[in-house]
Amino acid sequence: RYIAHLLAALDVARIRERRFRVAMDFCNGTGAPVASRLLEALGCTLIPLNEEPGSQFAQPPAPSPANMRQLATLMRYVDAHVGAALNIDGDRVGFVTAAGQPLSEEYTFPMVAGYLLSRQPGPVVTNLSTSRMIDAVAQAYDQPVIRTMIGEGFVVDKALAEHAIVGGEGSGGVAILPAATTFDGFLVLGTVLEAMAATGATLQELSDRLP
Repeated sequence: RYIAHLLAALDVARIRERRFRVAMDFCNGTGAPVASRLLEALGCTLIPLNEEPGSQFAQPPAPSPANMRQLATLMRYVDAHVGAALNIDGDRVGFVTAAGQPLSEEYTFPMVAGYLLSRQPGPVVTNLSTSRMIDAVAQAYDQPVIRTMIGEGFVVDKALAEHAIVGGEGSGGVAILPAATTFDGFLVLGTVLEAMAATGATLQELSDRLP
């Protein structure tokens, strides 16, 4: 049911046309089985890294550039369109370009928000410690940014109250409303793939649009 819910929120046909190759570092968390089924349904090829669940993680699980070094190295030797580092419980995700350049986890939220705002207007909610990249993105679409105290619960509660289309933090956690009312790294990954498919842009080009 969860996979079907994700697919219903995405432009599956458009993503399948691109046949993306996605390298993913699961940090020995729980995400590999879900990601494998989702990417298969999206017509993508998964190149897994640290996919075996365990109590010993390959590196600290936050999807920061420092923790994506192994994935960045892999990206330089495999033919993949996107590298994605998923947090151990699947709620946050960071990205690595096809050339092996890890992006700060601060990029995840504004990249997703920019694509969503290009399709639908609406408020954006974030916390008080997130980069002002999101302000620049929202301003480009003449939409407000509402800030809350730090924490997923504060962000999501405010996003629901303000009828926002997206809420997120600089941690790589994003809630895409109304499809998700929590941070969901799988839906965020699918949305980034959809943005690449819809715009014809590479991940590097999407990130280069941010100040």
